[in-house]
Amino acid sequence: HRQVVDCSTSPFVFAGTPTPTSFGSIGTTFTLFRKLRLYALVDWKHGNRLANATEEVRCAGLIGIGLCDANYHPSKYSPLYIAEANIGAYVAQAQDQFIQDASFIKLREVSATYTLPDRLIPGFRSASVTLAAREPALWSKYGGVDPEVNQNNNGRIAREKP
Repeated sequence: HRQVVDCSTSPFVFAGTPTPTSFGSIGTTFTLFRKLRLYALVDWKHGNRLANATEEVRCAGLIGIGLCDANYHPSKYSPLYIAEANIGAYVAQAQDQFIQDASFIKLREVSATYTLPDRLIPGFRSASVTLAAREPALWSKYGGVDPEVNQNNNGRIAREKP
């Protein structure tokens, strides 16, 4: 026996908190051969969920339906996801599939600094050269590019504030 539910009276479902339940960072610096200093910073956030607004506007056809992977590879997605990945679902606010686990571990920064020999450059007692990279690696199950950056910041759980 099938029961009809009036959606206007159905209860809200808690989709998760946009605030991480745990977070932190670990940094280290060490020197090799007195001249080469290596540095790395890793940080993480865990236990939060965010709306992947970039994927939402792509799959709803708001910025071009050709940008949604589900349109090209529907067998990779659940039937519910496919049914809700369109403009009609967007208008009806049936977008629960876009609320995703936003936990991550990020290699925030790495650098290598080489200290040049003393007085190598005239007029300078010492000098060094640094090669650095910011955010070279991200590990996350979040479907968007980066859980810290999203297309939309309109008050939904779409973007985490730093």
